[in-house]
Amino acid sequence: MQSELYLLNCWYGLAWSTELDDGALLARKVLGNSLVVFRDKEGRPAALRDRCSHRMAPLSMGKLKDGVVECAYHGMQYDGSGRCVHYPFGPVPARAVVEHYAVVERDKMIWIWPGNPELADSSLIPDYHFHNNDDAEDDWVVFGYTNVKADYRLEIDNLMDLSHAEYLHATSFGGRGFITNHGRYQVRDLGNEIHSNWWMPAIDLVHPGTRQPIGVQADHFLDMRWNAPSNMRLQVGFLPQGVHADREDAPRDDLPGQFSAHIITPEDEGSCHYFWSADRPKGSVGFVGGMDKEMGRKIFKVAFEIEDKPMLEAVAANMHKGFWEEKPLILPNDVGGIRARRRLAKLIREEQEPAGAEAVSSEALIQMTPSIS
Repeated sequence: MQSELYLLNCWYGLAWSTELDDGALLARKVLGNSLVVFRDKEGRPAALRDRCSHRMAPLSMGKLKDGVVECAYHGMQYDGSGRCVHYPFGPVPARAVVEHYAVVERDKMIWIWPGNPELADSSLIPDYHFHNNDDAEDDWVVFGYTNVKADYRLEIDNLMDLSHAEYLHATSFGGRGFITNHGRYQVRDLGNEIHSNWWMPAIDLVHPGTRQPIGVQADHFLDMRWNAPSNMRLQVGFLPQGVHADREDAPRDDLPGQFSAHIITPEDEGSCHYFWSADRPKGSVGFVGGMDKEMGRKIFKVAFEIEDKPMLEAVAANMHKGFWEEKPLILPNDVGGIRARRRLAKLIREEQEPAGAEAVSSEALIQMTPSIS
């Protein structure tokens, strides 16, 4: 997997764990490469290049038999390491091997490391532990997948600037004026982790169904966390008005809130996989407080598939050059997304530089891209 568009030595979301249930053989293209994903006989996830070593037949057209993939063309069987373990017509040829990738299952997601497998470090996988609360009493988590015909970095831009919720999501969970009337924007830059946050004090809580005020005020926050290359987590909080006012400019991960995952994986240069989730912890207030699981699934699906997806695909279709060549207007609430773009470009450049090549400094990189104005 080689492209100037992608960071390779990092973790990308490959599939929700449930996509491999019941002996499934999943075909998925990642970073322009076709893969077949499955569970081996021990139930561990595996990912191979979707191409038999013999006649290049897609292995995903075959079947999974006792944790090994059988090619539908000539019956050659491959285990999770990509090694051919059975050739029906004689001894297994020495070159009967398929490329395999480092994969890890964590927090109900199958993660893939498309670069050097010897560098794969599972401790670098971002934390999405709230996914594991799905079976807890009175809690729920919904999971979804959307294929978006747009460059993956446009999806990052969209998620790092949540001001669009007031307009694009007016029929789902936006349009209440919280951001436009009360919002204070803040970016926290922690290197390969960037936070793009909104703090909205003294907003009037509304009923999720009628959208009418219920006579209670709260301090509201939206905290989006970006981990390189394209893994994001949103925390949405509604706090008793004034009780946590001192946390406006401080980390809020420990405060009560509703979480959602936004894990973006490039499919190829013109499309991406969007894995999304949302939870409702016990005792939630605000937007999801009065929802059951099916209502939650429906409204998040509307937001991400009916509202976000068509807009991002229209933006992509309206671009005839690269992002910076289009000379977009940069607004103050784009700071988080622009920093993520620059940081990702820097990481990709550093990864692809030959050993001993002169590094491009952060200052030089910033000078190479338009300033925020």
